[in-house]
Amino acid sequence: MRTIDERPTGSALLIAAIENQGAVTPCVVHPGTAACLCYDAATSQVLLVRQSRPVVGRDTLEVPSGIVEDGEDPLETARRETLEETGIYGEDLRLLGKTLSSVGMSTELIHLFWTDDWARLDCSKPELDSLWVPLDSAVQLVQSEGGDSKTLCSLLLLLLELSRLRTDSTSAE
Repeated sequence: MRTIDERPTGSALLIAAIENQGAVTPCVVHPGTAACLCYDAATSQVLLVRQSRPVVGRDTLEVPSGIVEDGEDPLETARRETLEETGIYGEDLRLLGKTLSSVGMSTELIHLFWTDDWARLDCSKPELDSLWVPLDSAVQLVQSEGGDSKTLCSLLLLLLELSRLRTDSTSAE
């Protein structure tokens, strides 16, 4: 596999053409993304942001996220983006998992974190509209609009993690 053409985009992304066994595939070379799903255990709600997505021609509900900057740890990216987008600071972020966004056309690896240890900072003005959504209806809500894959993965992985934590606490008793 070799890169046969590269075109900088003016951002961290690079458009490239990869040759592999004679076939040429266009792709986006991506530095990676990190996301953080804030969970309120008292109300069983998660925090989502409303993003304007011109490529799909509409707003979407998503987990706060952003591009990992050069030399930045994905956990710090998730914390920074959550604060910038929502005004909420996540203290104890835990990794839910990692996923590739679109294996046929992008190198983007998304690091998915969650926290139930967060605080709203009054000094921060959120960049995006955010809303707390009941976890049990969030998957349906995001899926019904043809939702964002990192958000669906985050929600489903959080449901699995919470189930595992409940099982662990029950068996410890």
